[in-house]
Amino acid sequence: MILHVGHLKVSLAVNPDIRLFDDGTDPDDVRRGAFADSWLLSALSIISAASVGDGGVDEQLFVSPIGGDGRPVLESYTGAYAVKITVGGKWQVVIVDDYFPALEASQADDDNKGLAVGHSYGARELWVSLLEKARGTVESHLLTPRTVVHASSPRAYAKFFGSYAALETGHVHHALSAFTGAQSEEIFLAGAGRGVGKKSLWKKMTKYKRNGYLLGAGTITGNLVEKQVQDIGLVFGAAYTILDVRDSDGEQLIKLRNPPGDHEVHFGRVQRCSGST
Repeated sequence: MILHVGHLKVSLAVNPDIRLFDDGTDPDDVRRGAFADSWLLSALSIISAASVGDGGVDEQLFVSPIGGDGRPVLESYTGAYAVKITVGGKWQVVIVDDYFPALEASQADDDNKGLAVGHSYGARELWVSLLEKARGTVESHLLTPRTVVHASSPRAYAKFFGSYAALETGHVHHALSAFTGAQSEEIFLAGAGRGVGKKSLWKKMTKYKRNGYLLGAGTITGNLVEKQVQDIGLVFGAAYTILDVRDSDGEQLIKLRNPPGDHEVHFGRVQRCSGST
C-alpha cells in the first residue's frame, strides 16, 4: 500500500492524551511510518529492549529540567524537546518540536492515528517520533546545503532544513552509536562465520552478551535467499534485536526479537514456544 503524506499535525491533535513516555520504554513502542528508515527504528527497538521500564532511553537522550522532587520533568508544555545525539563522536543537543507529517485521513488507523512518521501504537507516546525527527535533523544538516523550507511543506519537520528522505539510507550500527555515544561494530557473517572463524565468532557473541553489549542481527533482501529459508518466517531486509546468546543441550542458540512492527511467528526448528529459548 502506498502511503500519502498530506500535511503537518501537532501531537495533541493526533492524540489529546499523548505523552512523552507511558510507563517507560518497550520495543513494542516502535512502529514504522511512511518512510523507509527501518535501520533507525531498529536501533531504537534494540536500545529499548535493553532498558525496558528503567528509563534508560529518556535519561540518556532527553535533556530535562529537574522538578521539586528531584526527578526529571519529561513533559513539555511548549511542544519543544531537547534531544541529545552524537555527531562525529561528540554529544550535541537538537531542539525539535512536536509537529509531524500526517497521512491522509483515509489512511489513518488505530495504530498510526494518522501519523506518517515512526510512532508508538495508537500514538500514545512521543519519544519514537521525536528521536526519529532529531536524527533526521542531524542527517539533513550533514548531507544537504542550508536551505529554507516552507512551513506548509509536509517535510518541513526539523529546526534546520531537509526532509525525512535523509533517513531512507543508513546502517543500524551507526544509529546505535548516535544514540548511545559508544563505538559500534558491524560483523559480516558470510565471512566471519566460516571455517575456524565460526568458533571465534560464537565466543565473541557470548562475550558481548555477557558484558551487556547491545546486539542486533540483520537479514539480506529476500530475492537473495533460497526458498526454504524464506518459508521459515524471517523478515528479510530487516534488523532483529538479539535478546540472548547461549549454549543449551549442545545447541548454540540466539534468541531474536522481531523487527519493529512485525509480529509473525518463526517456523524454524527452534520456535518461540520452545522451552530452551
